[in-house]
Amino acid sequence: MLIDAVYRLDVTDSIIDAGQGIGNTTSSFAIASATDPINNWGPPTVLSGVTILGRTRVESIEGRGAIFVHALEALDNQKGCIKFSYFSGETQDRLPQNHACVFAPDAVLRFTSEIFGTPAYCQLAHNADERIREQGPESNEMGAFGFLTEAHKWLNLQIRFREFMPVGIRPLLIPVT
Repeated sequence: MLIDAVYRLDVTDSIIDAGQGIGNTTSSFAIASATDPINNWGPPTVLSGVTILGRTRVESIEGRGAIFVHALEALDNQKGCIKFSYFSGETQDRLPQNHACVFAPDAVLRFTSEIFGTPAYCQLAHNADERIREQGPESNEMGAFGFLTEAHKWLNLQIRFREFMPVGIRPLLIPVT
């Protein structure tokens, strides 16, 4: 999304993919300026439940529940706050204030699939870090699929099985995408 700073960008429950996976270190921009992405800054941005694969370079940013797979650079890092999100931990990060966020490499990010058009594209894998899966907004997962409340569903399912299974029998829960 190449947009100049004279506009404002609001993104909710979405995936922005610049063609970069988790291990890819090329410098493709997911969000940046249309006229000169390398030297100028993209629009003031508000995010809610977004997964971004690619660099983000914006004038200012605020929001919650985002996953930044690659670097986030905010020109005005004194304006706005990002809450309950995941940051790549890359050296070129220029972050605004943040609250209850997790950083790589401390938190391991894994997707079920990073290939567009495949089932479970950009959904968090069950072996992703627990903080990414369960400590997003409203104690659900971070990213584009947080609105599905998967963390609550798994917790409730486990509680019900513990309550109603006969003594000595343990169910084996197998997630299917």
